Amino acid sequence: MTEIVIRHLTGMPEYIRAVEFQEEIWGPGFSERVPKSLMKVTQRLGGVVAGAFDDRGAMVGFVYGMTGLEDGRGVHWSDILAVSSRVRDQGVGVR
Repeated sequence: MTEIVIRHLTGMPEYIRAVEFQEEIWGPGFSERVPKSLMKVTQRLGGVVAGAFDDRGAMVGFVYGMTGLEDGRGVHWSDILAVSSRVRDQGVGVR
């Protein structure tokens, strides 16, 4: 198994890569993909914008979730999770 590092994305080049990754997983023009501008704002406001990277630094996973308030309580909305077929069934999505 390849060593996988999961961490928050760090700036616009990685947000752009995450948009590309979503299209690799679900096809070009995937209508539910998270745009880079929304990733930037979500991360700044405490949401989850993270990637899984293999030992060569290639993105092999992406997760996105928003935080907010609902009825006065803090909530987290887990929106999207993608894992490359190269590393599926190796626990990346669970991590």
